[in-house]
Amino acid sequence: MNSNSESFTRLWFDQNVNSTEDNFKTQKELSQVIHHLQIFYNNDECEQYIRQITKEKVVLIVSNSLGQHFVPQLHDLLQLSA
Repeated sequence: MNSNSESFTRLWFDQNVNSTEDNFKTQKELSQVIHHLQIFYNNDECEQYIRQITKEKVVLIVSNSLGQHFVPQLHDLLQLSA
């Protein structure tokens, strides 16, 4: 059995995360495989949270439209896992 000692923080940044039935369905499905998912509605709060993480990798879920502007700001951070 392969043991992975790397730890991950899972974040979802979407200003409209709770506004559609599809997003609710996705959250429900993710909760079956991800026990803790931190949701952010504000890019400054999300970025600040990511930047303070030092010992884990970050898995970031972000919509295409927000990602086009937000991800380049974080591109060089070692915490982000793509």
